[in-house]
Amino acid sequence: MLTATRLTVRGFRGFSGEETFELSSPATILSGENHCGKSSTLNALEWCLFGDQCKGKDTNIRERVGWIIPNLYLDCPDVLVELRLTDSDEEYVVRRRLHQPTKKRSPVEELEVECPDGQSVKGASAVKRLEQWLRSSFRDFSTTVYQHQESIRGIVTQEPRERNDAIDRLLGLSDYRNLLSGIANADPKGRHKDIGKKFDVFEDRVKTLVTLVQQQLTECRSEAEDAGVPRTRHTEKTAIEIAGRMIEDLEQFAADIGLKSTPRDAPNRGQELASFEKTVREQIKRLRASLPDQKEQNDLYLRQTTLTDRITDYENIKEEQDGIGKEVRELDTEQGGKKRVCNRLEEIDGKLKDFKRKQKEVSGRQQVLVEAVTYLEECEPEQANRCPVCESETEDLLSTVRRKLEKTLQGKLDKIQEAISTLNAERNVLDKAVRDYENFDKRLARLLNANHDLAHKVVGLLGRELTQEDDPVALLKTEKALVARRLKKLQELIGARQKRLSEIEGELDKARHIREVLQQAEKQKIIEKIKESQEYRELNDARNQLAQFVGNVEAIKQAVSGASHEEAGQKLMEARSAIDKYFREITRNPAVKEIMLELKEDTRSGRNVYNITDGDAQDLTPILSQGDLNALALAIFLGLAAAGGPTAPLGFVMLDDPSQSMGTEHKGNLAGVLDQVCKTKQVLLATMDSEFCDCLKKGLTRAKTEYVFECWTPSAGPSILRK
Repeated sequence: MLTATRLTVRGFRGFSGEETFELSSPATILSGENHCGKSSTLNALEWCLFGDQCKGKDTNIRERVGWIIPNLYLDCPDVLVELRLTDSDEEYVVRRRLHQPTKKRSPVEELEVECPDGQSVKGASAVKRLEQWLRSSFRDFSTTVYQHQESIRGIVTQEPRERNDAIDRLLGLSDYRNLLSGIANADPKGRHKDIGKKFDVFEDRVKTLVTLVQQQLTECRSEAEDAGVPRTRHTEKTAIEIAGRMIEDLEQFAADIGLKSTPRDAPNRGQELASFEKTVREQIKRLRASLPDQKEQNDLYLRQTTLTDRITDYENIKEEQDGIGKEVRELDTEQGGKKRVCNRLEEIDGKLKDFKRKQKEVSGRQQVLVEAVTYLEECEPEQANRCPVCESETEDLLSTVRRKLEKTLQGKLDKIQEAISTLNAERNVLDKAVRDYENFDKRLARLLNANHDLAHKVVGLLGRELTQEDDPVALLKTEKALVARRLKKLQELIGARQKRLSEIEGELDKARHIREVLQQAEKQKIIEKIKESQEYRELNDARNQLAQFVGNVEAIKQAVSGASHEEAGQKLMEARSAIDKYFREITRNPAVKEIMLELKEDTRSGRNVYNITDGDAQDLTPILSQGDLNALALAIFLGLAAAGGPTAPLGFVMLDDPSQSMGTEHKGNLAGVLDQVCKTKQVLLATMDSEFCDCLKKGLTRAKTEYVFECWTPSAGPSILRK
């Protein structure tokens, strides 16, 4: 049984410098106010043994989530914790270090152990050696050795599953529980059931596949019969014979049309039929596209289209010429012909010239009279009847001039202007007619040129010169009729050759249908042989072996469960009185007659189930105060830990602030209980309760060492005084 003798801590959480704690006394007390480093000391011992396992949410301790190991106030992390342990006068040394190498981005954790023979090992070998020494998992340690201040009442108040696990570990039954947990996690029954389901699904799939393949085979046979292959001919030999005939037919066809065929050997076995079909289909496709008559047909189709286009061109020119002739005749009817229009324009231009001359004369005289009226209106009254030219006097001269201007001259000018407007209107009509005649001439000239160009095209198309007596349209239609007759003959010839190729393709389809029948038949044979195969028999044997294995595992589970239950019962018998005694000594509670730790077995999992009741089998939780709950948890923890006796791997217990919620009497009584525990277990205890600390000094009769923590600073860490 390993007990702690010395702990050295440097750079771990609250520690800056290096501190050494002598732990060889039966009891070691760490006292002082909060935030002075007491818990860091216990945590350092825990971390030295288990490393990163004591961090994170899996610990079930809230403060361990995001837990930081190195002291935050040091520039570079350099953590060292060394723990010395003894067992039967042999010393074991564990060193765990966390430091920042120069070329590493993250801190590196290193473990080193020294054996009693002086041998030192590191790394994975050290981890393995330490596990052999401790014979405890972190879960065992956190349950049976170290009662953290957050979880000290958990053994009473936590979920039954967690409580059962904790009590099993306190009783030293963790190996049994781990075995049962391993069996439960492996779930052999469930796996055997899943494998059985998968096997059944596999068998169903085989049956379904056999049915499906049979249906497909029936369909393939029907299609082959519809293609003209009797069921008695659905053989590989028939398919190969058909393939041989197709090769001969293709070679003969190529020779008939003057093409060189690609040599191809007939398949010798069914596996070659698929590639043969692909090659033959490609060859038929090439032959269809390479028929000599096909090129002539394409050329004639092109010539036929060209002839049709030329005929259409002539018809369009003729139609446009007829349209122009009709428009010219309509214009002649309206205007009397182009010559008459031109003569009439000359006549109108002469009349317009005469009228414009007269208009100019009348306009000049009018201007003189306008100026005379203006002059006379501006004269003095005595000069208003005097002529401004001859200076002769005329009575009412101004009135006379006005009347002459308004009636005589103005009427003549209006008549002249009206005649000019009439002539201009007629001239515009005639001028438009002249432009229309000129436009007709231009259009006719353009059509003449188009007709000339078209004649050149026809010469090239027909291969002969055209004379005055030739009708191009008639010649083109005659040629088009000759082309149509040739195309009809070619179409009949090509259709016959394409039909011949289609018949060869029909033979190819027969070979394909036979091949598909053979493939489906072969697939059916393969599937039907699955259950007869060696692999299937081996799989079935493996399933039967698995069923036997599951039965053996179940027997082992029952044996482990029985052994665990029996041993738990024996240890509870030994610990029950200690638990009841410890609780009564701590609390002196008259309402509780007796503490009972009842043992049952979970019929489903085989694990131990524990119920904590009073002597009347009543749940104690509702009637106990917080201090009593704490005392009950400690009584169970210490009673079961003491019951482990010398067979437990670790001979010490660690308690962090165990006096929570306790009164003065409880604290004194707890000190007395711990004095009894010290007879069989080494006690390492941290407390900030000065009253409880005084109780320990008085109540612990065995040798003890006290370390007083004071005045913690970021740079120096805690100030520690050993008493």
